[in-house]
Formats: sequence, C-alpha cells, structure tokens
Amino acid sequence: MVTVLFTDQSDLQANFLNDSIPPSLGKLMNLTTLFLSYNMLSGRIPKELGNLLNLNILALSENRLSGYLPQELGNLSKLEQLSLHSNNLTGTLPQSFVKLKSLHRFAVSGNKLSGEIPSFIANFTNLSHLYLMGNDFEGELPPRIFNLSGLDELTVSDLKNTSFRFPEIGNLTSINYLVLRNCSLTGGIPDYIGNNWKSLYYLDLSFNDLSGSIPQSLKNAPSLERLSLTNNKLNGSIPPWILKTDKADLSYNNFADFIKDDITDPAHHDSTEVKTLDPGKPNMDSILALSKKCTSQHHSLFINCGGARINAEGNPYDEDISTESFFSVPGTWAYSCSGDFISTNRNSSEFVKNMTSGVSGERKLKDLNIIEMAKGPNVEWKANFTAIVDDDNPLEIHFFWAGKGSLRSLNGPLVSAISVTPSKEKHISLNFVQARPGSP
Repeated sequence: MVTVLFTDQSDLQANFLNDSIPPSLGKLMNLTTLFLSYNMLSGRIPKELGNLLNLNILALSENRLSGYLPQELGNLSKLEQLSLHSNNLTGTLPQSFVKLKSLHRFAVSGNKLSGEIPSFIANFTNLSHLYLMGNDFEGELPPRIFNLSGLDELTVSDLKNTSFRFPEIGNLTSINYLVLRNCSLTGGIPDYIGNNWKSLYYLDLSFNDLSGSIPQSLKNAPSLERLSLTNNKLNGSIPPWILKTDKADLSYNNFADFIKDDITDPAHHDSTEVKTLDPGKPNMDSILALSKKCTSQHHSLFINCGGARINAEGNPYDEDISTESFFSVPGTWAYSCSGDFISTNRNSSEFVKNMTSGVSGERKLKDLNIIEMAKGPNVEWKANFTAIVDDDNPLEIHFFWAGKGSLRSLNGPLVSAISVTPSKEKHISLNFVQARPGSP
C-alpha cells in the first residue's frame, strides 16, 4: 500500500503513477497547486476537482486520461494554469470554461477534442500561453484571439471544415512563438506580422492555402529567426533578407525564381539555408519534374533509413545517413525534410538513430500510436500499403506530425526501413521502430 501525503502544494510529476485520479482529491479545499503531469494516469478527470476553489495550478499533462472535460472545472475561477496536453481527452471545450478569466496558461494540445474553438477564449486577457494544436477542432480561429496583446505563445493546427483569412487587424504585439499549421488559412500574409510583432521569433504557417508573395514587411521583424511557409500557394520571388533567418523552410510553393545567384554574404554561401533555396529543391511541381530525370526504370526500391548500405532478406538496401534538408540518389530516389522539433534545439534533419534492429499522397495512417503497435522500445512494427505507380504518378511517401504526443522529449516512431516491391500492383512496406517509451 502506498500512502501519499498532500499539502496545499502537491507535486507528483513523473512518478509513474498508473491508476485513475481519485475523486477524493476534491475534498482538499486548501489545495492551491496540483501537479500530476508526466505519469501514466488513466480514466476520466474527476468532476470533484471542480470543488478545489483555491486552486491556482492544475497540471495533468502527458498522461493517458480520456473522456470529456468536466463542466465543474469551470468553477475554478482562481486558476492561472490549466495544462491538459498530451492525453486522450474527447468532446468539446465546456461552456463553463468562460469563467476561467484568470488563466495565464491554457494547454490542451495533443488530445482528441472537437467542435469549434470557443470565442470566449479571447476574453482571457491575462493569457500568455495558448496551446490548441493537435486536436480535431473545426471552424475558424476566433479573430479576437489576435487581439490578445499579452500572448507570448500560440499554437493551433488541423482545423477542419474551415477556410478563413488573417483578420484585418492583429495586435499580438508580445507574440514570440506562433504556429498556425494546417488551418486552411487563405489569402495573403498580412504586413502587420512584420511591422508590429517585434518580438516574433518563430513563425510556422505551413500546410495552408496562403497565396501571394512573401511580404517585404517580414524583413522588419528584428527577432524572426525561424520561418516555415512550406506547402502553401505562395508565389513571386524569394527576397534576399530570408538568409538572415536561422532556418527558413519555403518548400512546396509556387515561387518563380530563387535568390541563389544574388548572394552577397560569403558567410552564408555554403549554408543549409542557401541549399534549401536551390531551384533544384522541391517547389510545388518539382517532384514530378525530378522523376522525369530518371535515366532508367526501377521496379523495386530498398532504403535502410538512417543506416549504411546492407543486404537483407536477399535485397540490397541503399544507404541513408545524410542529415541534409534535401538528399537524392540520382535517378533513383530523393527526400525532402521540412519543419523541426518543437520545444527542442534539434532540427528534424539532424536526428538519425543508429541501431541494429534488422530490416524486415492519400493518408494511410492517422494518429499512429507506436506504443500500442510496437509493444515496446526498439521493437519493430511493419506496415504494408498498395500504390499505383506510373510515369505520371511518381511514388511519394509523406510523414507528418499532427501535433499529438509529447512536446518535451523525442518520443515516438522512427522509420527503420522502406521497401517497394512489385506484384500486380506496387507494395510499400514501412518498418517503424519505437525510439523509447513515451507518448506516440
């Protein structure tokens, strides 16, 4: 039997707790902080927690909690931090949350919440951190959220059944970190982002329907170092100031020309940033153009992802150890790596894991949970798919992170091998390996 002593400030984070949250916690009326994040807690959030009227911080993130958010949590009018990210919560954000006007931090990323993002969030004028990404929300992001002048970080992704533009006025004058990924944003990038958001360091507007050119006003954002505009409908020329950002991802757009011949700063001449702007790298139509350059036809393909060239199961697997943003084996295959790891100092193109595990367009898998599939760390799991490949339909394999899982550590699946073999139709075999225990 384990006895836990609760005081008015209780911190039980990262203790491998694996039961449900006891409803009896709702009797601790003097409790001001409750940290239960980074455990393996399951079941529902008990409605009795709504009785803790003195609670300032409620942190339940990075667990296995499920079910609806209880309406009773809306009674916690003194709550300044509500962290629920990286669970399996479902349903909508309760209307009772309209009373949580003291919130500084509201984090529900990486769940299965649905419905519209409620407009009352814009009334949380004390908000500095708002994390909504990786859910199943639909509709537009309420425009008044862009008037939260004290907001430092905002992350939203994967909005369904929507098509909306940036509002005409945006007063996120304190914003440092902004992610609006796969939100069906249309129209152009507004000038006020560069002209008025002077603290902006990280801007991710990838996988939207943005059009027009990159505004010159972004040059006026003195702190902007990371910029991701990949997979939009942007056009025009890429401006030279883009080289001043620490990392710029402009792939899969409709840019007419590039700045490679206009480089005047020798310090950047051989940098990765310059290479990503090379005309030979992926623009919206360049994958098909790249396939036209193949000098011979190939009926099979084997890649040892992150490893050296080897022979396995009677097949020669190509080497794949490059950490470049773009890499190609002339006439055979190529890859492009976009984005980076949120909340870490790593870049996605730099993470190659060397280990001995053997090599055993349309969305095929959604919200892959490698814990359930692989059943353990460094355990292989294989998936097979069928694809039709011809001269006008080159084979493309895309991996996207949908904002679910841990934001703090490198958990989740690694791709250990890719094989493409012919039959009546072409088959794709992917070997996934769980890197280590953690959220998917």
